[in-house]
Amino acid sequence: MTDWTRHLEPVYRAASSYFECTQLLKDLGDEACFERGKAGDSISTRHAKLGSRTDDQSIIRQDPKFALIAGRKHHLSAFGLTGYAILSSASLSDALKILANYRPLLNMEYDVELCEEAYNAFITLDVWKPVIDDVTRSQIEFEIGKLVTLLSDMVGAEQPVLEVQFSFPPRFSESDYRLILRSQVTFNAPCNRLRIHRELVDAALPQAYALTSRTCLLACDRAMKEVRGKSDAVSFVKGILKQSKEGLPSLDDIASVMCISSRSLRRRLDAQGTTYKRILDGFREEAAISYVANTQLTAEAISELLGYSDAANFRHAFKRWTGHPPREYRLQLACNTKS
Repeated sequence: MTDWTRHLEPVYRAASSYFECTQLLKDLGDEACFERGKAGDSISTRHAKLGSRTDDQSIIRQDPKFALIAGRKHHLSAFGLTGYAILSSASLSDALKILANYRPLLNMEYDVELCEEAYNAFITLDVWKPVIDDVTRSQIEFEIGKLVTLLSDMVGAEQPVLEVQFSFPPRFSESDYRLILRSQVTFNAPCNRLRIHRELVDAALPQAYALTSRTCLLACDRAMKEVRGKSDAVSFVKGILKQSKEGLPSLDDIASVMCISSRSLRRRLDAQGTTYKRILDGFREEAAISYVANTQLTAEAISELLGYSDAANFRHAFKRWTGHPPREYRLQLACNTKS
């Protein structure tokens, strides 16, 4: 069998996300391309989602270890000022907060959470989708591998991770997992996370420097504004609500469409100063007034379209918005039109 690890080294170095790795492999094509070392100069940024799952499955079959190895190749220095903001943080706890807050700048697929116990601390990936196939498992392995390397960079130690836990069975030799991750590895665990010594969390980082960290974080804030401008969560949620034809989606439904967890969507909306309930109430008010003014739909029909449990609740809400029940509001509009 071909030694794909050797041939894919240029790909590992060029890509900063699981999708970019798989996309590069697809762009490169056949094995001869690898033999000639034509890995390309840069990653195309036009791709927004994971490509064909059939193609990804083919890549995984060729080398099931590629995602884990690729993740391990990523160092904080590859992420510019965001990486330096993390490196210069006062403690690992502070560094992980920066990693979580500026996750899009690090191409992290999942949110990261820190949980502390008496002797151990756990860094957990918030995996929002079911882990049911090898593509998803590879994505998780990529993120875990990347996180292990980033953590080593933060604390300045070769291997600070005591144990890596995966929520699924091994896809290749367990000894290879241990060799790549350089730690104990447990499978079929409740979640996907890293276990480290509790004392590392508050220990000073070797490259801690407050001025550097503050300066880099200002640049990160500017970069995040650009990212948020391109992915306005409020506008996206409103768009989904307006496109709904059969009942209104829940927050969980919209988060699934956006390929993020419900918790992440709540945080994004909170960052924009609102909540899903406020957006939903505003949409219902606007839609209800439009339905009453421009259609002959009954209050019962409108209440069903807008997701109310019964027409009485809808009538109460409508009177709160306009000062009049739906029927009276419609009659007044008709009288005003005639006059």
